[in-house]
Amino acid sequence: AKENGGYISDSEVKESFAGMDLSDEQFELVYAYLKEHNIGINEPLNADENMSEDEQGVLNDYSKQIKDVSESLNEGELRAYIMQAMNNDENAKSKIVSFYLPKVMDIARLYVNQGIPYEDLLGEGNLSLMEGVNMLGALENPDEAEGMLMKVIMDAMEEAVSENKRSRKLSGSITNMKFLFKDSFT
Repeated sequence: AKENGGYISDSEVKESFAGMDLSDEQFELVYAYLKEHNIGINEPLNADENMSEDEQGVLNDYSKQIKDVSESLNEGELRAYIMQAMNNDENAKSKIVSFYLPKVMDIARLYVNQGIPYEDLLGEGNLSLMEGVNMLGALENPDEAEGMLMKVIMDAMEEAVSENKRSRKLSGSITNMKFLFKDSFT
């Protein structure tokens, strides 16, 4: 789903569980799980529907901010800047970052309601975009740039979500330990 823009086909779901002989009710549980994790079936979910009013406000503010700094480049211009960035041209790197800022916003929508505030997802995405642009020199072909940058951004957001889950789990474990051993701590 990650590689396909946040959705998978119904047939892919059924194929994945083919050997398990699941009932329709069990498949409904699978679909509910996927939806809970912002994965659509046959089409991407409308992530904006899952956003709180605060997150919508952050989205609107971010959209306004990046509108002023984002670059509109045609395919040829983008390719030229990527090639220059691969040769460590700082101006080209800046143009590429500006071009991809709206895509960070789109990717962050895929991770809404997974325990990380939208603005933190945007921050992670922006940082990873800048780091990714600095890694373009490692590529052999400029055609690999967009895929690599999108992967770097998604990986950073997924790591933030995972870290948040680990943190909450650890916090819950510590709270439970204090409760179990409350007499020992007093």
